[in-house]
Amino acid sequence: MSTSDHIFLRTGLTPTEAARRIADTLGLELSPGRRPGTQVVGGRIPGSATYSGGWVTNNYLGNEPGEPSIMDHYDVMWVSIPPKRGGLRYAASALRASAINRS
Repeated sequence: MSTSDHIFLRTGLTPTEAARRIADTLGLELSPGRRPGTQVVGGRIPGSATYSGGWVTNNYLGNEPGEPSIMDHYDVMWVSIPPKRGGLRYAASALRASAINRS
């Protein structure tokens, strides 16, 4: 069974611009996704043996007609795929440490 995390962002940016900022901040790579308008952010987490990543796209889960939701306020989402080893907690800790060290 695969899992993923949906990280909703209110950026005012296109998915490509948001993906570029995520990649730059976390020290990951950016590449075009399979679907138009989708970018893949991923790679080895700097200073770690763990790989992480996912794709950045428009928030297609919000804005359902007649069904107001908090998700309507987020324009972009990063669907993050956890690494196969080490689990989510380790990957999140490694990404957080990488972002702090890069700032």
